[in-house]
Amino acid sequence: GLEGTTAGDNPENTPDKWATHIGNGPVLTFMHSGLVLNKEIFEKIVDTAKKLGIKFQYKMRTAGGTDAARLAKTLYGIPAGVISVPCRYIHSPQSIMNLQDYENTYQLVKQLVVNTPF
Repeated sequence: GLEGTTAGDNPENTPDKWATHIGNGPVLTFMHSGLVLNKEIFEKIVDTAKKLGIKFQYKMRTAGGTDAARLAKTLYGIPAGVISVPCRYIHSPQSIMNLQDYENTYQLVKQLVVNTPF
């Protein structure tokens, strides 16, 4: 799945409530409330980011969910991964993201799509 995810690094939150940080790169999710993601897919994402020299971060909170949970439970299970752009004030009329986080997420996803056999 590709999504925007909660960046808790805003003035009203303390660091223990930060799921992700704006400016620290794409967010890779290993698990959330609906799913533990496919290990091979997750490792492919991590390896690709490292090869490209893209700084990335792991999502530090497991609350919430994504459509990847539905994919993983379809038929015999469709392997899924989740890559996110950290956004402040997600699900509000105006979210804030770092342009470099967006660009790095785009480059990572593009490389995965181009170089992953289907």
